[in-house]
Amino acid sequence: MATKDALAGMAENKQPEQVKVKITRKAGHRHAGVKYPQGADIDVSPADAKIIVQTLKVGELVGGK
Repeated sequence: MATKDALAGMAENKQPEQVKVKITRKAGHRHAGVKYPQGADIDVSPADAKIIVQTLKVGELVGGK
């Protein structure tokens, strides 16, 4: 049987799966303090990808999703 400490450690290590986003804005996009040029493929969380693609409309998803 797992202990509370083991379960807590497992929860801390779980990171959201990263998705690739291609920057399409001519002026680029600043993400997490780094300026990315147009055409750059960056790995971001699904939540950040949604903001970049749907809200800000400065990028597009790369791949099947």
